[in-house]
Amino acid sequence: MRVIAGEHGGRRLRTLAGRALRPTQDRIRESLFGVLGDEVAGARVLDLFAGSGALGIEALSRGAAAAVFVDRDPRALAVIRRNLDDLRLTDRARILRGLLPADLKRVLSAHGPFDIILADPPYRTLLARETLVGLLTEPWFPGWRRLVVETEREVDLTVVAPAGVAADRRVYGDTAVVFLRPDANSIPRRDA
Repeated sequence: MRVIAGEHGGRRLRTLAGRALRPTQDRIRESLFGVLGDEVAGARVLDLFAGSGALGIEALSRGAAAAVFVDRDPRALAVIRRNLDDLRLTDRARILRGLLPADLKRVLSAHGPFDIILADPPYRTLLARETLVGLLTEPWFPGWRRLVVETEREVDLTVVAPAGVAADRRVYGDTAVVFLRPDANSIPRRDA
């Protein structure tokens, strides 16, 4: 796996070995960040279920101001730390151990607000839906511009988007990525 573009484009990333791990493929990350485009530059990014940190690191490489990485597995956190050290990105990053979605409120209230939230929960679980619902229904989630959730193709997360949230679903092989954006008139923004 490698960083796709930006300051560290082409650099290799360390990953965890194991059958249960499924890092976001390079082509999907390239498409995902193509959709986000210029929104990444200067953004505060939250990478949930971070694994190797590939999504948050890609955001940092493309000019994000800061990224917070959250995962429950200490081995994953060690890999993220090594990747950040290798790329000299530790000054723009924070790594947290957390069980998601249970720790969302703690992470958001202590380290937010965030402009872009990226979530890549394990497939074949309810974690994608539970995390998305948790983020979109709580009053302690202000200021976001984009929420991106990756899941398996069979799951359609657009059905849980509440009124005032626009959802765009894209399918890449066996993977679906849902991009959510708040309606400027219905969700408070940091700059309002």
